[in-house]
Amino acid sequence: MIITSSRCDFIYRSFFMRNFFNNLAYKTSAFMRGRNGVDNLNRLLSGITIVLLILSCFVPYGRYVLLLALIVEGYYLFRVLSKNLYKRQQENMKYMSMTTGIRKKLTLFKNMFRDNGVYKYYKCPNCHSYVRIRKPPRGKKIAVSCYKCHNEFIKRT
Repeated sequence: MIITSSRCDFIYRSFFMRNFFNNLAYKTSAFMRGRNGVDNLNRLLSGITIVLLILSCFVPYGRYVLLLALIVEGYYLFRVLSKNLYKRQQENMKYMSMTTGIRKKLTLFKNMFRDNGVYKYYKCPNCHSYVRIRKPPRGKKIAVSCYKCHNEFIKRT
């Protein structure tokens, strides 16, 4: 088989590009070493930026919304590239503590939707926690015991 110059050139280019992308990934990981990176607050900021960018297309004074999106994106990049890990972690922990209740309710609703038809969720009248039990037949009374406070209560299905 005779290898033409164009074939050699293709082989060389594909090897070069593979090597280029491997080096790029290595250099990017070396650059990000010791930096904050993406955490939950940064994910929220990124989502807000996307919503503002989409909103700027439909609002009459969209340039102001676009400016606000660029400010939020700038803060996002500042947090991602920051080397002051302690402050960024404190900001993220404050955000996480402020949204704990909302995240718990969203997780509960997600689980209720996922388990619909198989499990039934009941709220304990004593400690207000949710108890998940396998869905019983309709029209029966069942005794449900709470796993936290061990209170037993009767529910009709």
